Amino acid sequence: QPVHVDRDMWEKIVLNLLSNAFKHTFAGAISVALREVRGGIELRIADTGIGIPVEQQPRLFERFHRVQGARSRTHEGSGIGLALVQELVKLHGGTVRVESEVGRGSVFIVALPTGTAHLPADQIAARQDNAAPARARDESFAQEALRWLPDGGAEHNAPEGAEQDEGDGAALGIRPRIILADDNADMRDYVRRLLASRWRVEVVADGAAALAAARAEAPDLILSDVMMPNLDGFGLIRALRADQALKHIPVILLSARAGEDASIDGLEAGADDYLIKPFSAPELLARVAAQLQTKRVREEATREVRESREHLRLALASARMIAWSVDIATSRIRVLENASDILGLPPGRSLDEMNHGLALIHPEDRVAHAERIKETIANGGSYRAVFRIVRPIDGRVIWVEEQAGVQRNQDGRVQLSGVTTDISERRRSEIALSESEGRFRDMADSAPVMVWVTEPRDRARVRLAHGGASR
Repeated sequence: QPVHVDRDMWEKIVLNLLSNAFKHTFAGAISVALREVRGGIELRIADTGIGIPVEQQPRLFERFHRVQGARSRTHEGSGIGLALVQELVKLHGGTVRVESEVGRGSVFIVALPTGTAHLPADQIAARQDNAAPARARDESFAQEALRWLPDGGAEHNAPEGAEQDEGDGAALGIRPRIILADDNADMRDYVRRLLASRWRVEVVADGAAALAAARAEAPDLILSDVMMPNLDGFGLIRALRADQALKHIPVILLSARAGEDASIDGLEAGADDYLIKPFSAPELLARVAAQLQTKRVREEATREVRESREHLRLALASARMIAWSVDIATSRIRVLENASDILGLPPGRSLDEMNHGLALIHPEDRVAHAERIKETIANGGSYRAVFRIVRPIDGRVIWVEEQAGVQRNQDGRVQLSGVTTDISERRRSEIALSESEGRFRDMADSAPVMVWVTEPRDRARVRLAHGGASR
C-alpha cells in the first residue's frame, strides 16, 4: 500500500532534519535513506556530528528546548525546528525518534504507516504526480547552509566579519549608529534593510564581533540576538556593562524565546528592551526609535548636569568655598576637587585620610568643633562656626566659616552637608580694622585736644580729651 503524505509538510520534515544534521556535523558525512518496513516506511537521516547526551534526548523534541553547550555552526535557531518535525509527523500518524552517541553522531528516524485508516477521510486527496516542488523553500534552506560554510558567503570577506550600510551619505555625520548582531544571515539582512533608511547600521555575526565593533567606535544602540556563537547576547551585555566607556549604550535583545519569564530574564541581564521573534517591522522601528530618543534625552540631561556642576565648581572656586557631604552611616565624604587647593592637601591625599578634615583644624579649635558636629548629628539640626585650619602642605593657618546641617539625600540616607568658606582675607581685614580702631581710640584718649560732636537740633556734646568728662 502507498504511504500518504502532505507534500509541503513532508518537505518541511526532511529539510528541518537535514538542516539540524548539517548544523552539528563538522566532519564525516550526512546520509538520507528511505526504506520500507512492516506496516509502513522509515526515513533515516544519519550524521557523524557531535551527538546528543543521553539525558538530553527525552526533551529533544520539546518546544524551545536547546542542548546547552552544544557545538553548532549557528545558534540562531528558535528551538522549535525539531518540535515542528514531531508535530508534522504526528499529523501523518507517524513517530519520530533519535538514536545518538556523543562524539559519534545521531540518527533521526521518522516512521509513517501505510494506507489511510489513520487519516481523516476529508484530508485524503488524489495523488498529484505533477505537483511542483516548493523551490523557494528548498533554495532558502540551501542558501542558509552555504552561509554556514567558511567560504560560503561574501560577508566572510568583509573586514572583521562586519558589513557597513551607510545609507544617505549626506546625513552620515548626524545619523545615529546601530550595531546589529545576529548569526542568521537572513535575519541580519532583513533587519538591516528595515533600519538603514533611518540610521547607520553595522552588522556582525556574533557577540564578540559586536563588542569589538563597539570598542572601535561606540554606537548609539546595539540590537542583538540572544543565541549566537562565540559570545551570546547575555555575554555581550555583561561585557558592555563592565566597560566604563560602553556601559551606558542601550541594548535591545532579539529572541525567539517567548513568555514573560524570557522578557524578565533579558531585562534583568541588563537589556534596555526585549523583542520577541517574530516581530513586525513597525514594532521594531518604534522600539529602536524610543531607545535612541531616551538616550538623547539622557545625554542632554547628563550634559546639563555636567555644565551646572562646572559652573558651580567655578563659582565655588572663585568664592573660595568648598561644598561637601558626609554619609552618616558609612562615614564616606564627598567633596568638590577645589578642596585640595584651599585646604592645602598634599598630592594624593584625601580628607578621608585626615579624619574627614578634623585633623586639619587648629588644635585650639578642634575639640569644640568636633563636639559641635556630634551634637548637630544627634539633634538633626544645623550649625554655623568660624575656626582655623592648618594647611598641611605649607603650615599656613587660614580662617574658615562653615555652615552645615543634617538632611536626607535622594536615596533616603542621612547625611551631613555643608559649605566651608575660606574667610582669611575677610578675617585679616576685620583684624586690621579692629587694630586701626584701637589705635585711633588710644590716640584720641592721649591727645591734648577737645573733641565735639554735633547732634540733632544743634545740641552739642563736648568731650574733653584729658578729663574724660562730657558736657
